[in-house]
Amino acid sequence: MNIRFIELSLKIFILLLFIFKIKEGLTNTMDTTTKFSGRFEVNIDKNFVHKKTKNNKWGNKLKEQIKNQGFYKYKDIIENSYKIKHNHTIKGFNIKNDGSYSSLYIDGYRLDKIDYDIEHDILLKIKKQVIILKKSLNKNKDKVSGDWGLHNLIYSVRDDKIYNIDQEGFFSYQKLPKWGNLKKINSWLDKILKYK
Repeated sequence: MNIRFIELSLKIFILLLFIFKIKEGLTNTMDTTTKFSGRFEVNIDKNFVHKKTKNNKWGNKLKEQIKNQGFYKYKDIIENSYKIKHNHTIKGFNIKNDGSYSSLYIDGYRLDKIDYDIEHDILLKIKKQVIILKKSLNKNKDKVSGDWGLHNLIYSVRDDKIYNIDQEGFFSYQKLPKWGNLKKINSWLDKILKYK
């Protein structure tokens, strides 16, 4: 009887492991495409995201801003913006003079790719974190900087938290831009809250 119990337990464990792996593969952060041309070519390996500055209008604008404001200011923001709680971001590292950098890969769901096909339990967790994020940003409205477009926001399954993965945005937009002010950020996040 003990052998049958062990065999059954092993089969259940393998089945649960298989289900977890399938569910993990359903996240949408491996797709880095957006409707925006962006400043970076993005490459993802298992645990890291590598952002290489493009030679386009936006990449060249970043390089010029780094030249004008100083590389060490840029480096400090990329490496340390995660320490400011309301930034909801991760640490960047391996920062290059041209603006290229790396960061941890966050497996989860990009908020701009949320749709009605998402699992209901995941959607509820995302909505809960959207409410927490909105409260944090609104509470710190005079300090908020960066690019909070939904394509930069990822819900981490592991951490049960939304991250702004655009560390460079905290340098490029040290004050919120008009096109991405707090009122617009709230309206973008409100769209996520409307999903049922």
